[in-house]
Amino acid sequence: MIEVFKTSINDPIKADFLIEHLMLEFPVHEVNFDPEDSCRILRIANWSVNLEVDQLIKILSVFGEQAAPLL
Repeated sequence: MIEVFKTSINDPIKADFLIEHLMLEFPVHEVNFDPEDSCRILRIANWSVNLEVDQLIKILSVFGEQAAPLL
């Protein structure tokens, strides 16, 4: 399953930091960020475990960023 989020992340260095942090928090997930997209898309893929969306949003908010799932 792939979860896609619109984010407020606009700094590539911070995006790299957050990706590393999310990969530690969700080790069986693939995480990538598309800074070129106007919605600054964050994608998280996993084929065996469901992502805890609320937890991901809380983690990003701790670092001053916002995320909303795209439907």
